[in-house]
Amino acid sequence: MTWDLWVDETGKVDGAAPNQRATLLAHFYGYHHNLYGDVVAVGAHEDTGDSVGLTDAQAEAITRRVAELTD
Repeated sequence: MTWDLWVDETGKVDGAAPNQRATLLAHFYGYHHNLYGDVVAVGAHEDTGDSVGLTDAQAEAITRRVAELTD
């Protein structure tokens, strides 16, 4: 499964609230910074890396992983 998170790069300095779910998801996959504000998950084209819509299976897998991490 290939997907990316688009994050609010200035969220923390702009005073955005911590995004616990996105932070836990990012930590699970090895990104060890806290995320703030809005975060959007998008699919990534296998060959080009261009952003595309998530498949239903990707959306379900991400949702399931976040639920596991926040239980």
